Amino acid sequence: MKKLLSYALISLSLLGCNQEQTLKGKNYKTTTKNGTEITLLFDANEDRVSGKVVNNYFGPYVIREQQIKFGPLASTMMMGPQNQMEDENNYMKFMNQDVETYEIKDNKLILKSANEEMIFNEFTPTDET
Repeated sequence: MKKLLSYALISLSLLGCNQEQTLKGKNYKTTTKNGTEITLLFDANEDRVSGKVVNNYFGPYVIREQQIKFGPLASTMMMGPQNQMEDENNYMKFMNQDVETYEIKDNKLILKSANEEMIFNEFTPTDET
């Protein structure tokens, strides 16, 4: 019985490690209700992300089991259309302050806070991305 319990605990801990590894080198994107495209790219070698809303952004992230914390994220400072700038401000606040957990399901990354979630689809970037 003790051996079975030990194997079960080892398997669960390996599953948690595998999920973290699946983020490295992965690329995700989503589109807001206003039509603003957001990309989220996970570095293949370091615990860093980058992406683009109106501006390019980048910064670190930390994962512990199902919990994820981003930031501080920095970005370039170009202006864009008002609705896209609002989407960018909301996204950066969500990423820097609100995100608590994540889930990967059917090639989708779901970032969750206490009140909100964002669903990103996995994609392969092109030179324009």
